[in-house]
Amino acid sequence: MNGSNLLSRLVACSVILVIRIRRMRRALRCSLFKVQLFLKDEVRCFCCFVLISISLCLGVARAVTLEVREGNSTCIKADLSASFSISYNTSNTSTTVQVNLPDSTTVDVGSSSCGSDGRPVSLVGVFGPGHTLGLFFSTNGSVYSVDTLSLQYNLSDSTLFPFANSSDVVTVMTNSVGMWARLNTTYRCVSPASIPVGGATVTFSGVRMEAYMTQEDLSPSECLYGRPGGYHGNACARQPDDDRRHQRHHPPHQAPPNKGTTP
Repeated sequence: MNGSNLLSRLVACSVILVIRIRRMRRALRCSLFKVQLFLKDEVRCFCCFVLISISLCLGVARAVTLEVREGNSTCIKADLSASFSISYNTSNTSTTVQVNLPDSTTVDVGSSSCGSDGRPVSLVGVFGPGHTLGLFFSTNGSVYSVDTLSLQYNLSDSTLFPFANSSDVVTVMTNSVGMWARLNTTYRCVSPASIPVGGATVTFSGVRMEAYMTQEDLSPSECLYGRPGGYHGNACARQPDDDRRHQRHHPPHQAPPNKGTTP
């Protein structure tokens, strides 16, 4: 197609477009100002659509609800969002990926437990081809805490770990978690909290969680963490003999409350 033919086609298309716009204006009986508002609304809708699509493609962390049940009773319930920063090796270098806990995560019934079978009270969420997030709890009869946090990821998942030079299933864990509350109360964290776990980092946000439950839903009494000053609420208070047992579960910046006091 030569230049003159292309120019002719462009002129013809422009004329047709102008005619259609004029017909649309007459049919809608609206002023140019209203047409402009209509077009602005269309642009806003399109921008919203693009932003939503980008968010979905990037995998924005979403809240997921996980429950561990035994019979008709719930022993652990957690509403949370989590993301993982994981480093792995490729053939040429080391790289780090950001992975979000998807809302399709489910409870691994075989690995989770309410403790009656002699195993630790635990919540293990499974997602994708062999990835898991595990929270293992302990209690001294008055306070419960996350005793161990574990993360398992499958390097053969090329979607999350492209060009990985290994297909191993890697498991990392830590005993320094810093999540605790009195029994029959809910642990709640209102701001993101990052926990190093081996060569990875787990970041929780919007957490509401309770273990050793005696009711079906989370307790309205909460131990609140994430505001200036650390823990807040009577649900965070400890018995005098709890300090040594739970000392290692506190982040370095948050020491256990003094004996006989409420934070």
